[in-house]
Amino acid sequence: MVSFRFAWLLVRQRPWQFFQIALGVALLVLAALAGLSWYAQRTQLLSEQKAAFTLHLVLASEISDAQARALASDLRLLAPSLLASVELLSDTAWIERFQSRYGIALTELSGERIFPLALRVRFVPEQMTQAAVAAFIEQCAQVSEIRTINFSPRMLASLAEGESNLRQQSLMLGLGWLLLATLGQLLQLRTTLPLPRRDSQTLLLLGAPLRYPRRVRMLFALISALWGTLIAAGIASGAWALHVPYLATYQNIAVPAAVAILTAAGLASALGWLVEPA
Repeated sequence: MVSFRFAWLLVRQRPWQFFQIALGVALLVLAALAGLSWYAQRTQLLSEQKAAFTLHLVLASEISDAQARALASDLRLLAPSLLASVELLSDTAWIERFQSRYGIALTELSGERIFPLALRVRFVPEQMTQAAVAAFIEQCAQVSEIRTINFSPRMLASLAEGESNLRQQSLMLGLGWLLLATLGQLLQLRTTLPLPRRDSQTLLLLGAPLRYPRRVRMLFALISALWGTLIAAGIASGAWALHVPYLATYQNIAVPAAVAILTAAGLASALGWLVEPA
């Protein structure tokens, strides 16, 4: 109710200042959308890197193809939510891999196996963590049919570090946006509504009733500014929730739009000081 009263008083008494404040709120929303777009793109890139991570389980030489397929089924049942796929790599798969990657042409020998059987394991990106992969490797090491476990420890550590950095950067960006939105709104209200500091009309426009002491009214005005920030955050979160699959495509639009809105807000403020009578 305080925010609606504040907006109504601004529209009725000071329409030009209301336009300036609306530009500031639009800038906050666009900044939030740009941050969410960056987060969606980084998350998608991290998911693609996790999907490319593979684990090769080299089986014993006496294991047959049927036993290898049975072992692959058992591994899928061991961690169904973690494993995306468990593929059997036979001589044909290795020959095709050498041909496509290294240009080496190998021929299959009838009755003889060129390479040992191996299982290629891929993980679900959303469920993949360094601890989960380490626990799965420990379980695979206890299986007697598995001789060697091949993977890239550097890539696994890099994925874990990237996920941790993404969480920290997202938290810092969110806190910075809240701080900037709160202080920016208070500063914008102070400069956009240049009323005397001790005039009761200043706090009245901020939604603070006159029957309370001045400190209580100042606290009331601060809560109103925080409530406006939460409204802007709700608008940005709603837009993000409705456009999650397409949010990454907005990144090339959100940043130039934010710069344009910032420029328009600056020009509007400058024109406001020139046009508005003293």
